[in-house]
Amino acid sequence: MTIITPPAWQQAGTYAARTDRLSVLTGLLGYHGSSADEASLRTRGGVRPSYQQQQLAVAAQATPNMTVAVSAGICYVQNKDVANYGAYTVVNDAPVNLTIAASSGSQYRKDTVCVQVLDAETLGTVNSASLVVVQGPYASTSGGTTRGTLPPNSIPLADVAVDAGVTSITNAKITDARAYQVAAGGVLPVVSTAMPDHPAPGQVMYATDTDTFLYGTSAGATRALLDSAGAGVGSFRQAMRTSDSAPMTNSTTQTADSQLTIPVVANARYALDAWIAFTATPGTDIKIDWTTPSGASGLYAALGTGIANYTDYDSSAVAFNVARGARGNAGTPQTISSRGTLTTGATAGSLTLRWAQNTSGAGATTVLGGSWIRLQRMA
Repeated sequence: MTIITPPAWQQAGTYAARTDRLSVLTGLLGYHGSSADEASLRTRGGVRPSYQQQQLAVAAQATPNMTVAVSAGICYVQNKDVANYGAYTVVNDAPVNLTIAASSGSQYRKDTVCVQVLDAETLGTVNSASLVVVQGPYASTSGGTTRGTLPPNSIPLADVAVDAGVTSITNAKITDARAYQVAAGGVLPVVSTAMPDHPAPGQVMYATDTDTFLYGTSAGATRALLDSAGAGVGSFRQAMRTSDSAPMTNSTTQTADSQLTIPVVANARYALDAWIAFTATPGTDIKIDWTTPSGASGLYAALGTGIANYTDYDSSAVAFNVARGARGNAGTPQTISSRGTLTTGATAGSLTLRWAQNTSGAGATTVLGGSWIRLQRMA
């Protein structure tokens, strides 16, 4: 059948519930944006967005135990038993407590909280919607855990790390797994690392982790909106350290600075300017480099009093992940400045300063309050 007939909402018409689901939910919700569903009439399953994403949020109890609480909310679950059967609206009108199975004394697992719909027309004999916990397989380490097999016609809400021997679940062990869905034409909240790979042309997406807006192009790509998050061409974004960092001793491991980081959009070019004030003992000194989004490129130079392999006021241009350094001076703050050009690829993210001692030692290296970094978008 190529045309579903009779169409929905004809006077005195009789038709299957599938027709309503396809006409109302699938027809009015946003495009799925997934290459895996390209040949179907499916929509995107997900939770309805809300203020601070409070709907269908999974959290630990006020006094943690082996249950988790799922807040009230609305979501949309796609039928994937049979092609072109539409999506369901699921409403949870009050908080629900779900039990997490007892932990193993020596092994770890990852459980997943899901919303599931059963439709007797396509699978089984029951018509229902429910909140379920899918128990994952055991692993010998916490890092080795994987999800269990999610049930048909379901969407995940959260993953719960069940460590060996635990008797309660805290919020630190709960990872949000919700995707979101909006009406056609609405702005879709997503994580920058999980962008729809086949967005509809003009579909606007808000990357919640980088505070940037992107849209789907007619060529099937994703591009940044030029005016998103202060990222218009010619505009500046800056970050300043509001207080001194914690002192670093006996470590040459580059560490991301929690305050000196700036979000950047995909497919853009930025000019970098930075002024880093620090104190360090001569001989331990400081070194810096930068983390950038996947696929980004560019060069920077670091200017400061030279140490070891660095000449005074070194102007050599190097890749952002290459460390440059400056010499400390006992009791006197020193500076290391940077200038460069960053070009991002298809992935948005952040430019973040990393720093460490150039040579490990007991004398502390500290980045001082008032240090700043600044980006100007050039293209």
